Amino acid sequence: MINKILFTACCVFVASSAFASASDFSALDANKDGLISKEEASVSKTVTQQWDLLDLNKDGYLGEKELAALTDYKK
Repeated sequence: MINKILFTACCVFVASSAFASASDFSALDANKDGLISKEEASVSKTVTQQWDLLDLNKDGYLGEKELAALTDYKK
């Protein structure tokens, strides 16, 4: 199951050249709590559009690892 999720997320990442990289995490984490809420993500159209695929643990927040895992597949 996790492989399907990661594969789908990877495909979405490759298809989107405007995707926020892990280095953008701190810019999106406006309140510096180590998580990106949907409200904080609203400044990025791409992250907002891909929210359901990015939030792998479905907790309503993006952690740095959730965002960074996608950029790791690009390498």
